[in-house]
Amino acid sequence: MFIDTCTWLKLEFLERKNLFKTAILFSFASIAITHEIKREIDHYSISNVDFKQIFINPITDQKSHRHALEAGFDDADASLLSNGRIAVDELYLISEDRPFITFSQMYNLQINYKTF
Repeated sequence: MFIDTCTWLKLEFLERKNLFKTAILFSFASIAITHEIKREIDHYSISNVDFKQIFINPITDQKSHRHALEAGFDDADASLLSNGRIAVDELYLISEDRPFITFSQMYNLQINYKTF
């Protein structure tokens, strides 16, 4: 399961209000981010991310990464898109960014989409 930066920010807000526990995610899913997402998490000082339990993936498909950048998405979103063809049983992208999800669907990535 890939989680974008804004979703991490929302999860942190919910956790601070005692409405959600991020640890629950780690109990049922493998969580992944990219190096670019990690940079943003560090920049925004998001504290509810347990890096010991997260897979940090590099950009895996330079072509899709470049296309996302050319379409106007930031480096973090583009890095998520570059991981859209990972060979796993189920790959989820958790994001509130509907234009990015639409772009990903047009790219025919093998991702199950969840929006908030």
